Amino acid sequence: MFSIIVAVDELNGIGINNKLPWHISEDLKNFKRITSGKGKAVLMGRKTWESLPVKPLPKRGNIVLSRNANYVAKGAQVVSTFETLIEHCLTFEEIFVIGGAQIYNLFMPLASKLYITRVHSTFVTDTRLDCLNLDNWTLVSEKRHSKSEKNPYDFSFLVYEEKKRSNLRKV
Repeated sequence: MFSIIVAVDELNGIGINNKLPWHISEDLKNFKRITSGKGKAVLMGRKTWESLPVKPLPKRGNIVLSRNANYVAKGAQVVSTFETLIEHCLTFEEIFVIGGAQIYNLFMPLASKLYITRVHSTFVTDTRLDCLNLDNWTLVSEKRHSKSEKNPYDFSFLVYEEKKRSNLRKV
């Protein structure tokens, strides 16, 4: 199962210069809590991999999607074809797509769950999540957080499921 996990501002901005435009410690803790554990993996593009301060991300599989079949990402599985990716993903229960924008665009149609941190502010960004359209999704969880000493912005943790999938569960 593919899930999207992303933090966005009010205009769906996600980054600038290959970095997050904000620092919210509670969001980073939430990301770690959701994506860590047995049977879980994170899927990312090469630029996202290269931007990580710690490589590989511990306590979960790390998969890097790259057009370059010879690309090396120590501690991660590098895949360059969709067939190889699907074959590798079968060993995990849940794959979290963590970026960048091109990877989100590729996997949004395959995702069955969205974990969104909505930062209730706008930022200067050079990367947006234009594929984020919530019309076919059902909000199943929302937790609002007010800015605090540790978190300088109001934000919400939102979890969505595909409408067709969530409707099936109600039957």
